[in-house]
Amino acid sequence: MDKDDARRLSPAEQHERRRQVIRSFKRGTNKRQIGRDIGLSYSAVCTTIERYETGGAKSLAPRQRGRKVGEQRSLSAQQEAHLQRLICERRPEQLKMDFA
Repeated sequence: MDKDDARRLSPAEQHERRRQVIRSFKRGTNKRQIGRDIGLSYSAVCTTIERYETGGAKSLAPRQRGRKVGEQRSLSAQQEAHLQRLICERRPEQLKMDFA
């Protein structure tokens, strides 16, 4: 089986693959063989097994990806709204933008 980019799979599909890894590992299958059978890299198999051993089955559940809404923002909501309004109301050369 070819290795697919697992990031493109739905969270449910990712979860099912992780469960397959654990089932195979518990049966005594070699980690490299698990990767070949399921289509994951050796490091992905090792990471999944390590997560399972430290956190149990709940650690394999799909999690929210990416930043939380509003986290690590440079501008406040008011500043952002003001800037958006300026950009929509004026032309770039009026705002003295470098690319204008």
